[in-house]
Amino acid sequence: MNSHLQKAIPVLIDRDGGVTSITFNRPERMNTIDVSMAQSLAQIADDLVRDDLARVVLLRGAGSSFMAGGDIRMMREDPSHIDEVIQDFHKFVLALRRLPIPVLAVVHGSAAGAGFSLAIGCDFVIASESAKFTLAYPLLGTSPDGGSSFFLTKLLGHRRATELMLLNEPMTARRALDLGLINWVTPDERLEQDIERIVHSLIANAPKAVAATKHLLNHSDNVILERQLEEERRLLLDCTSTADFAEGVDAFLQKRRPQFTGR
Repeated sequence: MNSHLQKAIPVLIDRDGGVTSITFNRPERMNTIDVSMAQSLAQIADDLVRDDLARVVLLRGAGSSFMAGGDIRMMREDPSHIDEVIQDFHKFVLALRRLPIPVLAVVHGSAAGAGFSLAIGCDFVIASESAKFTLAYPLLGTSPDGGSSFFLTKLLGHRRATELMLLNEPMTARRALDLGLINWVTPDERLEQDIERIVHSLIANAPKAVAATKHLLNHSDNVILERQLEEERRLLLDCTSTADFAEGVDAFLQKRRPQFTGR
């Protein structure tokens, strides 16, 4: 594929044997989600459901980061698209959870906001040693999306999930591992080697047994997750209509501390 054309595609898909790699491809914006990326993710969600050949899905980010959340400039300049972006992104999140095959997030650089949510919602997460994880929704004047309010509570319990969501402290990969949010941390230079080892182990399993196991682990939770995603969408949209949201975004773009007023 022409390299210029490839750069213009917001999400890349590569199928190699039984491995389907999905690469977020806005490296110049740290793979933040805009309208075009969200639409691509929604289409991929449909395609994944019909893919009978895939045995493992890998989620990756092009450039320096996995995914640094939503595109803040887009949200500030054209908030009319926020609902559409959330709905498309949530469709992708739910599709990944419903897949009968393992989904592995490969995190390097920043996994922030929606990128954090997406990573911890996968079946497995491997992170390079230099990776950083952060939520930071309240500092932008919004509530969470992408299922993080569901996944964090399930993984950590109510008290620790509340701590992470409201204190907004960035986490190293080692800290995320200690908390049980991810499965493996590996030196940056060994990341590809370790991915290959994990994928080889997953593909060696009997597909029907894997599908049955995932069904048992996720079936009842997926019903709850779908409701929680809709509640996250509703509340985030409510937050984006406030003056505090405008202040949070302006402060982020201007690299200063926000001054919230509760309006």
